[in-house]
Amino acid sequence: MLFDYVAPSLDTTILGTGHLLFQLGQHPEQWDLVRTDPALIPRAIDEALRLESPVRAFTRLAVQDYEVDGTVIPAGDRVLVMYAAANRDERRYPDPDRFGVTRDAKTTWASATACTAAPAATSPSWRWNRSYGP
Repeated sequence: MLFDYVAPSLDTTILGTGHLLFQLGQHPEQWDLVRTDPALIPRAIDEALRLESPVRAFTRLAVQDYEVDGTVIPAGDRVLVMYAAANRDERRYPDPDRFGVTRDAKTTWASATACTAAPAATSPSWRWNRSYGP
């Protein structure tokens, strides 16, 4: 049973960290912002998870009829949530293909559900200030 929790957490942590390092390497100006202001570290983590979610999609079973934008999902149907599509929705994220460590991406699907590293890396017990301002 422990393997069922450890293996997925390792995968998402390793992939999430790798995506963050890759993005910072591809965007040295963003790396300079983080080095200058370590309080941006939590935002950089959230942004990397938004842009390159370690988990691309997940399914859920509708337990009751549910309406989304005028479409009814009947109880018993499977629903596929595609994090990659949701995290690049231009209605929520202006210029969604851009990596920006100043973006408030803490409400992404990835950081909310897919990556076990995000809560630990952005917890208030760490030395970085998580208060992003108004």
